Amino acid sequence: MSLALSTQIGQNVVQKISNEMRAVLTVLSSNQDLMNTTMPFADFYRESMKWDEIYSLPLSPSHKDAVDIAYGFWTNEQKPNTDLFASILNMDAELRAGIIRGFVIRWGLKS
Repeated sequence: MSLALSTQIGQNVVQKISNEMRAVLTVLSSNQDLMNTTMPFADFYRESMKWDEIYSLPLSPSHKDAVDIAYGFWTNEQKPNTDLFASILNMDAELRAGIIRGFVIRWGLKS
């Protein structure tokens, strides 16, 4: 799935989405169910995420782990008591690929 790299703000003003937001959106959109569940809590115009609302959702373990990783891209911090590598090993290939693409975007290896 392709994500827009910029948002239209007002009349003829375009704002580029930050690498942090693009990385988060890449992870959260790598699985259709996860995307449908979490995208209502993403504000593209203000570049904000409603993390408390997302964490209150009844997510599967692999989706919660993907949200934890996306949260790390957003905050530059790992949630306490999370094991990033164990989490990724327990995900399906679709989520793993989204997380790898998220790392590439977040670290600025590809624009």
